[in-house]
Amino acid sequence: MFLRQLETSSANQDHTEHVSRSILLMMFLIAINTTALGYKRKISRHYPYIGRLVQDATITTLLGVFAGVLLSVTGQSATLTTIGEGYQTLFMIVLLPPIIFESTINMHKETFFKNIGSILMFAIFGTLIAIIITAIGLYGFATFWSAEKFTWIECLAFGSLISATDPVSVLAIFKEMNADKTLWSLIFGESILNDAISIVSYNTVVKVATETTGSLHPVLRFAIIFFGSLGIGIAIGVVCAFILKKYFGTEAGSPDSTSAQFGTETTFMIIAPWVSYLIGEGFGLSGIVTIVFCGIAINKYALCNMSTHSRRITQHLYAILSSTFENLAFMFIGLGFFSFTHEWSTLGFSFFILSILIITFARFSQIYFISFVLNLFRHNQKISKNFQAVMAHSGFRGAMAFALATNAAKVFASDKTGPAMLTLTIVYASFTTFFIGSVLVPLFEYYDVKEKPGGNDPESPVHRGSSRYIWNRVKVGFGILDDMLIELLVRDPKESARIQLEGHGDDISSPSKTTRASLMSSSQVFESEMTSPTKKSQYLSSSQVFESEMTSVEKKDTMGEIKVIH
Repeated sequence: MFLRQLETSSANQDHTEHVSRSILLMMFLIAINTTALGYKRKISRHYPYIGRLVQDATITTLLGVFAGVLLSVTGQSATLTTIGEGYQTLFMIVLLPPIIFESTINMHKETFFKNIGSILMFAIFGTLIAIIITAIGLYGFATFWSAEKFTWIECLAFGSLISATDPVSVLAIFKEMNADKTLWSLIFGESILNDAISIVSYNTVVKVATETTGSLHPVLRFAIIFFGSLGIGIAIGVVCAFILKKYFGTEAGSPDSTSAQFGTETTFMIIAPWVSYLIGEGFGLSGIVTIVFCGIAINKYALCNMSTHSRRITQHLYAILSSTFENLAFMFIGLGFFSFTHEWSTLGFSFFILSILIITFARFSQIYFISFVLNLFRHNQKISKNFQAVMAHSGFRGAMAFALATNAAKVFASDKTGPAMLTLTIVYASFTTFFIGSVLVPLFEYYDVKEKPGGNDPESPVHRGSSRYIWNRVKVGFGILDDMLIELLVRDPKESARIQLEGHGDDISSPSKTTRASLMSSSQVFESEMTSPTKKSQYLSSSQVFESEMTSVEKKDTMGEIKVIH
């Protein structure tokens, strides 16, 4: 008995040592990566073509590959194994909540909600189209030409996980290019909701595959998980807004706040993503979907109840956390080449090539088909061919697809299709990061996606036949509900309107100055944008707005616009 306890204690101590080494390694890599990205930006000022060809995600992934090679050569396979075993749990519980939450609280909600109909079409129906096309293509190829056989359920699982996009590099380039606001909102909005749909679809397929007894119909299960998570997320966001309105603060948007008020407001925002995630998972639903809609509700109704100082600190804090965790996730993808058992020889070169073609074809099909349908109902602002091409090339695969693939490697491990899914995911994520990432800037310049003078009109459907009645009723219904919630939850509707028009004081083409997409230093953002007369005037305007806020004594609402009276 004593010897057995001694052996168990020794094994636990060894495991603790491996975990400690893994954590120390990742912290060390984060420091190296931050230095490397800063040096790359410094070089890019003198040699712009380097910044055009090499994206931040490429450098981060290469650093992970290099670390994996070094650990393999030095015999640290136990550390690699520990990293591989713990990634999925670490990513889902620790890394992902702030990444998703930052996307929602720092987005420009006016542009987002103006295009919400198109965003939902791309995110829901577009993602489902990509899942089905990928599953059919993989199943057909595996059945008739490949030695590696995939069942239909396994093909659907792979189609679900590989359809989760992560356009980090795309949004970074959009920031630098001052890309069209509508195009930015479509890609950004699709990305945050696309992850939710992919996760719900993947979890639904896995439950169907693993349950031996009769269960709910997959479509019904999908609807229950998605809409249940949506309802819980919005409810948590509404509760946060109500508490901030009723019990904390003295004036909406006030730049002045006591230390107690600042601490309370910031604490609410810090725990919100993890609380919403854990509640969603605790009810057997999707924690990620819960975070998405909790963040959207907080952006809409809660941020305006916070003092200006608390709001800005919260937004920048999450921008820093998000960018750091995104970097960490791409490092894991690089390390994934060495942390897992891969099926290189079993799949074969032709399988990788055809899989890449199938996944890419699914992405292009979903974008062009949904765009065609939407253009039938868009009046003043159709989705142009150039915009469609840019959106089709924006389907990067990153942290979310990799996390789901690590889970699939365990769930479908019995017939080796799970490890094959993981191998395919790493290969395609590397393909989009290294190959497509290197041609993004020339491609976007060719398609001319910059914001045109005068801006763009909001989404405007063509009203014909029964669609006019349905669309108008939907808009009126949501408008009434939104007005009721603003009256109930927002301390000062004028402040909410000002924040919406101002875009949280940041440039409209990105959610925040320290956005998770760009990972740019503040000095580089300032230097790059001040070279443009338009941007310079925007900065001067923003500074004037801030000065007027700090010296204002009264705010009045005139014809829907907020005017500051000194």
